Amino acid sequence: MLRRGALVAVCLVMLLAGCKKKEPEVEKPAAKPEARVVAPAGFARVPGTEPPIFMSEKPTTVGQYLSYLRAAGQPVPERLEWDDAAREDPARGLALAEAKRFATWNMMRLPTAPEWEKARETVGGGPYPWGEERGPDEPRADALLFPVREWTQDSPEKQKTAEAREALREELLTELVGRLADFKETLEEEVATASARLQGKWTQVKPLI
Repeated sequence: MLRRGALVAVCLVMLLAGCKKKEPEVEKPAAKPEARVVAPAGFARVPGTEPPIFMSEKPTTVGQYLSYLRAAGQPVPERLEWDDAAREDPARGLALAEAKRFATWNMMRLPTAPEWEKARETVGGGPYPWGEERGPDEPRADALLFPVREWTQDSPEKQKTAEAREALREELLTELVGRLADFKETLEEEVATASARLQGKWTQVKPLI
């Protein structure tokens, strides 16, 4: 009788357990897909950079550099023997200061040495040409210029690069005003010299008239 009672009790417990309402499983929120980084047109993402930066896929051309000089009101350096036939050629022979200004004007910057190494497929694996050791004004005879852009359309870095460009505009304008002042002074000196020379000749000729 005791065994029978125990058996009934076990069956009752199993029956109650089977009838117990299962708790609904809580669905876990689906993981958000990572945002896909899209490089701006003409640029490639530098591998291993976070936040991402983008390097120009092609070197700056003579035509692009000359367009910058015209827009910025800058003369073409005398040492750069470029002609219209070379407009599609890479711009070579730039100094560090010149390359920096070009990049800043176009809301970009020069790559660092580590970035240059990471982007070997883009830059061709040549040695890093934009170090400070040779000074800002020494031309890099064979250096190719691959500017870096580190902002996207809605990133805060865009505002920073825009401010850097505006500061460069003011700097170049100040230099232009200085050059015009020097030109005016030189012109006045030449006019005064020419006037004195003509006056001397007139003094010699006048008694003969």
